[in-house]
Amino acid sequence: MLQAWSPFQKGFFDGVFIGDRDNYGELNQALDELSKAHGVTPSGLAVAWIVRHPANIQVVLGTTNPDRVIEAAPVRTYGSLARSGTGCSVRRGTSFPEGGG
Repeated sequence: MLQAWSPFQKGFFDGVFIGDRDNYGELNQALDELSKAHGVTPSGLAVAWIVRHPANIQVVLGTTNPDRVIEAAPVRTYGSLARSGTGCSVRRGTSFPEGGG
């Protein structure tokens, strides 16, 4: 089984990319739009994308911030995010994985 350790971390000491509009503006705009459309958090949307990958990836948030855990925790209740995640994937030139989580 694969594990994604600290998948939101953008560098060793630089914090997370979610919410960093200066360096990841396009990605955060897509996350904001998609998460708002589905009533979920951007972190939850990102976790949903990871766990739906066909490789059956486990997410290890790697945070000491309880708010980040809470934002990402209800990922299993997000339902039909596979089609929605396409917006983020297309901007990076990949396709959103169907199936999984």
